[in-house]
Amino acid sequence: MPNNFNFTSVEIKGSTGDINFNSSCSNKVKISLSTGNINLLDCKVESLDLVVSTGDITANNLTCINDLTCIISTGEIDFENLTAKNLTITGSTSDVDFVGVVLTEKLKVTLSTGDFEFYKCDANTIEIKTFIKHVSLK
Repeated sequence: MPNNFNFTSVEIKGSTGDINFNSSCSNKVKISLSTGNINLLDCKVESLDLVVSTGDITANNLTCINDLTCIISTGEIDFENLTAKNLTITGSTSDVDFVGVVLTEKLKVTLSTGDFEFYKCDANTIEIKTFIKHVSLK
């Protein structure tokens, strides 16, 4: 979706393919996908729910006023220049890479396995529960 659109709410469901979202939304955005990638660029939203079974979740220049929730089974989560109140990630096998992620309250990550790389990130509370391979906080 092109970035010149402004929605009051968005709900996108798909089975296979990629979803590219770069618009604003004054309420909740829900995106769910069975197989494929979710890509967000230059977005400002009230709250955001992202679900993907097999695929990646990527966000760059994202402002989420309240809560951002990601549920992922297998894939990567790459966030750069993201702000939100709370960020919750739940999943199985995923690598998480953050650059410039700032949360005013809490980051909560619950994954079975995966690598974590956080660079220039901040949150009031960080809670990570996982059987991880590697954690790097810089």
